Amino acid sequence: LTTGEVIATRCPVLLGDEISTGLDSTTTFDICSALRTVARTLNRTVVISLLQPTPETYGTFDEVLVMVEGTIAYHGPRAEVLEYFEGLGFACPKDKDEAEFLQEVVLMQGARKYLLPGQPLRVQTSADFGELWRRSPLFHRRMQEDQRILRQAAPAVDRVLSVPYLNSRLTRQHQCSLWQEIRLNLAREVKMVKRNTAATRGRLGMAVVMGFVVGTLFWQIPSQDYSGKYSVLFFSLMFLSVSGLRTIPAVVKTRAVISRQVHCDYYSPLSYTIASNVAGLPLALVELVIFATFVYWMCGFAPYFKQYIIFMIILFSSKQAMSGTFNLIAVMSPHDAMANSLASVLILVLILMCGFMLAKDD
Repeated sequence: LTTGEVIATRCPVLLGDEISTGLDSTTTFDICSALRTVARTLNRTVVISLLQPTPETYGTFDEVLVMVEGTIAYHGPRAEVLEYFEGLGFACPKDKDEAEFLQEVVLMQGARKYLLPGQPLRVQTSADFGELWRRSPLFHRRMQEDQRILRQAAPAVDRVLSVPYLNSRLTRQHQCSLWQEIRLNLAREVKMVKRNTAATRGRLGMAVVMGFVVGTLFWQIPSQDYSGKYSVLFFSLMFLSVSGLRTIPAVVKTRAVISRQVHCDYYSPLSYTIASNVAGLPLALVELVIFATFVYWMCGFAPYFKQYIIFMIILFSSKQAMSGTFNLIAVMSPHDAMANSLASVLILVLILMCGFMLAKDD
C-alpha cells in the first residue's frame, strides 16, 4: 500500500529502504518487477536497498550501488559489476549468489576470501574500496555521461518551461483542480462509510434506543412544564454531543496517513476537509431524524411540522459544532487518550456552564 501511494505521486525519484522486510521472496520479486516497470514506463529513478535478495529479485535491477562504511564501492550497470571486481583481483565463485558476493567482498574478511590466487590485496580497510572506485575508468566514464545528459536536457527543459501552459502544469502544487480533488476524496470517504456497516448499524441502533429512552422518560410533558422541556433539550444535546466522542480514535488513527498524503501533494487539506464532512452528513442526518422523531412526538411538544423542523435544526447545529470541536481536539492531541481526556473536560465545562445543572442565581 505504501509503495502504491508513493508511485501515485509526481516524485521523479522513489527511495525504498529494505522493502522486503516481512515479505516472502515471491512477493519481493513481484514488487521489484512492478517497480522496474514503473521506472521504465514513467521514466522515474527507483533506488531500493535490499537485505540478502534472491537471484531473481537481484536480476530485476538495471544498476547496482554497493556501499561500505558510507563510501560508494561501486555504482554502475549490474552486468559489469563482476568484471569490475575481477579487475581489482576478486572473483565470485560459480556456486555463490552475485548479490551475496557483493555484500561480502567489500568487507575485509570477504576480500581475503574472494581474492584471486597470486593477486595482491589492494585494500587495507573497507573504505579503500571507495578510493579505488573513484580512480576507476568506469567512474570517470559515468561522470562524463551524466554531464553530457545534463547538457542535452537543459535546452529541452528551458523550452518546456517557456510555454506558459506547460510551465503551470509542471510547477503547480496540485495537478487536479479543487473540485476534482473534492470529488475524488468524496468517493473515497463514501466507500469507507459503506464498508463500515457495523459502525453504521451501531449508530442507528443507538439513536433508536436513546430516542426511545428519552421519549419514555419525559412522556407527554404538559405544555406549561417548561422545566421538563428544558430537561428534554438538555438530555438531547448531551446525547448528541457525547456521541461525537466516538470519532476521536478514528481521527487520531488516520491522522498520520492524511498528513503524509497532504505532504506528498496528493490533494489539498481543504478538499479533504470538505469531502470528509460531506460524506458524514447523510448518516448524521438519518441518525438525527430517528432520535429527534422519537423525542419530539413522544414528549408531547407542539404538534406542528414547522416547530419540529426547528427542533431538528437546533439539534443538528449543536451536533455538528461539537463534532467539529472534537475533531479539532483529536488532530491537535498527541494520542487518543489525551484527546478523550480533553474532550471529556470540555463536556464537563459545558454541562456546568449551560445554565441547567447550575442556575444563574446559584
